[in-house]
Amino acid sequence: MRKGFTLIELLVVVLIIGILAAIALPQYNKAALRAKWTEGIPAVQAIGQAQLRYKLETGAYATDMSQLDIDIAAPKNFTQVRVLNAAARPHSEMQFKYPSGSYIWMSFILDSGQITCGASTATDYALCTMLTGSTDYLSDVEGGWRFYPFR
Repeated sequence: MRKGFTLIELLVVVLIIGILAAIALPQYNKAALRAKWTEGIPAVQAIGQAQLRYKLETGAYATDMSQLDIDIAAPKNFTQVRVLNAAARPHSEMQFKYPSGSYIWMSFILDSGQITCGASTATDYALCTMLTGSTDYLSDVEGGWRFYPFR
């Protein structure tokens, strides 16, 4: 009676583990990226709500973050926070830093209350569809920007 495993048996086990890891790792990375993205939702909603309060008080949306009654810093994976009135759709937004060095924007559209992912290149469009779970976008605006609604 033999004891231990043959070299072929060990190689087969290592090969199976390698295949399982190759399948699982991209899914893990996608889930981790999505978790980082969702960290920004409460912050962008709070900025949007501050914008709505500002409009109730003054009759117009704020043009600068300093006008709002909120002091909020961008979450860890976000690099910039701002308020805009681009393409006649007032919104507040935060810049999400993607590990490859590119960036996309998480926006809170004030008139509809939607949270969207804004992107300007085909690569970033794909990132937005992965993060939001949506392939439909709200509109094309200047410079080819698309806003994908968060689901």
